[in-house]
Amino acid sequence: GFHEHYSNSLVSEDLTKHFIGGEAVKIKNPLSNEMAFMRNSILPGLLLAASYNEKRQIKNFKLFEIGAIHNHSNKSYTKTNEKFHLGLLWYGGSDMHWRQYENSDIYSCFGEITRFLHSLGIENIQFKSSQSQGFSMLLKVYYNKIQLGVLGIPDQELLDYYDINQFVIICDISMVEVREIKKNHKFNY
Repeated sequence: GFHEHYSNSLVSEDLTKHFIGGEAVKIKNPLSNEMAFMRNSILPGLLLAASYNEKRQIKNFKLFEIGAIHNHSNKSYTKTNEKFHLGLLWYGGSDMHWRQYENSDIYSCFGEITRFLHSLGIENIQFKSSQSQGFSMLLKVYYNKIQLGVLGIPDQELLDYYDINQFVIICDISMVEVREIKKNHKFNY
């Protein structure tokens, strides 16, 4: 299963530039340059956790985090927008299970995300190949025509920045979109 991780919502400017997440919100009175911005993606915190665990020789783990991300918005009084996201990270290529040898690859992660969304009653899931900053391989996750998130393999430049040497897959799911789908979903009993 997955282990829960909790990242700091305050990050350095560098961490706000790794993924497309909207314009980052700068803190007016930051404690330090390392905590001068509100995070605009949930993924950097998970990658930092993977790097931390890798340096302690922990192998083959899965992490999740549900938390808020922030970006600028001219539509609100505070000029910011807060959205909740689910971040997932798979670290390591394979795992020894007591019954069998399990492989973690993009397809097994694809299956785990599909099962998770199906457990919420969200059935018509599609994955479409795409390209985006920070990824060497990217699949966008859709329900009908609504993009729920992304699943992908970070590019080498990003892995080098976080000092990660093993195979990593990351996923970012918008809980706002999931909630909207669930709110409008008709249940049959």
